[in-house]
Amino acid sequence: MSAMLGGVMDRLSGMVGPKPRFKPKLPPAFQPEESARRGGTHGRTVRCFECNHQQAVSNSATSTQCERCSVYISLVDYDITSPWSQNIRTRGNVHIRRRGEVVGCDIACHDLEVSGKVSASVDCSGNAVFHQSARIMGSMYCRHLHVDKRREVIFPQGVVAESADIYGTVRGNITCSGTIRIFKSGKVEGNAVAKSIDLKDGGVLSGRMSIQPKIDITLPEKKGYLKKD
Repeated sequence: MSAMLGGVMDRLSGMVGPKPRFKPKLPPAFQPEESARRGGTHGRTVRCFECNHQQAVSNSATSTQCERCSVYISLVDYDITSPWSQNIRTRGNVHIRRRGEVVGCDIACHDLEVSGKVSASVDCSGNAVFHQSARIMGSMYCRHLHVDKRREVIFPQGVVAESADIYGTVRGNITCSGTIRIFKSGKVEGNAVAKSIDLKDGGVLSGRMSIQPKIDITLPEKKGYLKKD
C-alpha cells in the first residue's frame, strides 16, 4: 500500500511541479534602451547646445537631458516645406524642402539636408548636405559636408568637418580632420586644411593647401559645468 501511495504522490508532484519559464519572443530588431544609449546600432551621438558635451541616445527618443549640464535637449525632427521664421533648436534632423525657406534664423540640429533656401546660422552635430545653394552665417561645424554639383555654399567664417565631398562650390575656408574630396565639377574658393586632400582632375582649389597628419576638430566642453558621477 505504501509503495502504491508513493507512486501516486510522485506522479502528482510531477503534475504540479514548477512550470517552465516563459520567454517572450522579441522582434529581430529589438535592442534594450541601455544598449542603444551606449552607441549601438540603434543609437546616435548628439552634442549639447550649451556645453558641447557629447552623449549617446536612442534613435527612438524624442528628448533627453545633458549628462553634464542637465540642459533639456529636444530630439524632434523638422520638415520645412514653407517659409520659416523661428529659431530651430533640436538635435533631431532638419530637412528644408524645395519650397522651404529659412532666412535670418538660428538652426541647431543633428543632420541638416538643404533642398530649399537657407540664409542662417547653423550648429550641426551631424552631417550637412546641400542640394541647393546657401549662405551660412558665422562658422559651421559638421561631421560630413556634402555640396551638390552646380550649387554654391558660402561660409563667411569657414566650415569645420570630419570629411567633405565637394561637387559644387564652397566659398570660405575649410578644415577637415579627414579627407577633403574636390570632384571634377567642384571648387573651393578659400584655404583648405586637412589630413588629406583628394583633388580630382578638373577640381579647383584657389586658396592655400595645408596637409596636417593630426587635426583635432573636437569642440571643447565649456568650463563651468561639472559632469555628473
